[in-house]
Amino acid sequence: MDAAMDTAQDEISSQLVEVESRELTQIEEALNRIRDGHYGECEVCDKPIPLARLQAVPYATSCIECARKQEKVSPRIMGEHLS
Repeated sequence: MDAAMDTAQDEISSQLVEVESRELTQIEEALNRIRDGHYGECEVCDKPIPLARLQAVPYATSCIECARKQEKVSPRIMGEHLS
């Protein structure tokens, strides 16, 4: 029983590290977009990303409309934020 619990805990920890690493990469990319002067621009339609979305997801790369379209095409696992 203890071995099974340890294995499950290791799996959860591994998944958390992966999610945190992906989020850190997204934050670094957002900082690069700030430096390049493209922060807050949708990468799909080139329209401004609404401030409320950027406040909720500061590393968002697409507006909510484009993100929803992308989500329908390729749903993500583990309930990640739309970017």
